[in-house]
Amino acid sequence: MDHYGEMDHNSHYDSRSMAPTRSKSRNVPKLFIGRLDPDTSVGTMRHYFGQFGEIAEAYIPRDSYTLKGKGFGFLTFTHKDSILAVMQPNAKHYIDGREVVVDYADMGTR
Repeated sequence: MDHYGEMDHNSHYDSRSMAPTRSKSRNVPKLFIGRLDPDTSVGTMRHYFGQFGEIAEAYIPRDSYTLKGKGFGFLTFTHKDSILAVMQPNAKHYIDGREVVVDYADMGTR
């Protein structure tokens, strides 16, 4: 974890460009996870959403002073089918006792 946020991912870096590359998740939209408890960890978020499929990347921004989560995070699966499972109509998701909001991070993705 750095002081800007907490990140857990399976990306690797191309030493020529230093840009993250993802072989499986390249065309899979990123999800926004809102209403997270400030104490929710990336591990907890990964554990919950892992039931829907393999996760390529998970990130929760943290306050640089308190190190508490800012109440939202981002998640990328390795396969698009996992998103369909998460985004079922009327689906409710609870993490650390809170109902969280799940939406596409890029509104143009819908």
